[in-house]
Order: sequence, then C-alpha cells, then structure tokens
Amino acid sequence: IQERTPHLWLIDVASGAARLLTDGPSGEGSPAWSPDSREIAFVATRERDHDLLARRDRQARPLSRRVECC
Repeated sequence: IQERTPHLWLIDVASGAARLLTDGPSGEGSPAWSPDSREIAFVATRERDHDLLARRDRQARPLSRRVECC
C-alpha cells in the first residue's frame, strides 16, 4: 500500500470543479469553516508536531503554537 499525504480540497457543489487548498510534504486535516465562511481552520501535521492554522485566500496563518504529538 502506498502512503499518501492528506490535503484539503474545495469543491464547487454546482459545477463539481475541485481546487486544491493545501499541498506540500505535510498533511492537513480536521477542517472547519469560520462562522462568516471567509476562513477555514485546519490542523497541519509536520513530522510529530501539529499546528492549528487558518487560511483566507492563499495565505495561511497560525492560530496556535506547535503541539508535539504521540
């Protein structure tokens, strides 16, 4: 089984068009939209650390300090 890195995608319900929101060597998951739907918060996993980030347009900003996991 080939190991894959999870990333976030945005899919337009009407057209079915998909757009990659995150990429790179680290994985991202646990997405949640802000109440005004302008930002999406998510967890980025880098080796054994987890960062909580928010993204608006093409910029991601940290929401918390890095947390070591496992």
